[in-house]
Amino acid sequence: MTKSTARVKIKLQGVNAWEDLKRAQEHLLGIAAIADDRSDFIDTNLPPIMRGLQAVMDAAEKFMEGL
Repeated sequence: MTKSTARVKIKLQGVNAWEDLKRAQEHLLGIAAIADDRSDFIDTNLPPIMRGLQAVMDAAEKFMEGL
């Protein structure tokens, strides 16, 4: 069995983080779909959370390009 290098481990952690962010985005979209515009609380609070998550995903993508 070959020993993984630190660089490979770091890249793997980056991929795992990206997958977790994507999964979080899918869950938030699921909340929006289930609510179906019937919750003022969700309609008010979810969009800024989703925009923030998208900003984090964009930053993470750029970060991972440098790994």
